[in-house]
Amino acid sequence: MDIKAKAKFLANASLDKGGAPRLERVKAALEYIEMHEPAAKKLGVARLYKKQLKLLMARRRAKIEHAGALNMDALKTLEAFIKERLQADVSVSVSENTSLIAGVRVICGDDVFENSVSQNLSQIGEAFAQTRA
Repeated sequence: MDIKAKAKFLANASLDKGGAPRLERVKAALEYIEMHEPAAKKLGVARLYKKQLKLLMARRRAKIEHAGALNMDALKTLEAFIKERLQADVSVSVSENTSLIAGVRVICGDDVFENSVSQNLSQIGEAFAQTRA
């Protein structure tokens, strides 16, 4: 197993069933790296482990941006979508973003789900620019 795969495995093993990191598991992962990795690879594995763990933790937080009013039914539907898609408990923050013009954007870690007029106009502009090139 290469060091990236090992770091990813250890990061996933540090989480409980709900996707939250557990201190005793993190300690065990770091102890494993200390005891089983050659001196030349310890720092690299530890850095990649930290990066993977941060990414996994970021996926537990979702930011919902919306243009205009967002009713409670729509918010509940979005929260259910996020939890189903990521298969983890996710804390959600909600904020208005008038640059979307209309629609919604969900940001969770590296994942971005968007359905907005702003996005649609951007895609139309890009397609038009490609046909003109």
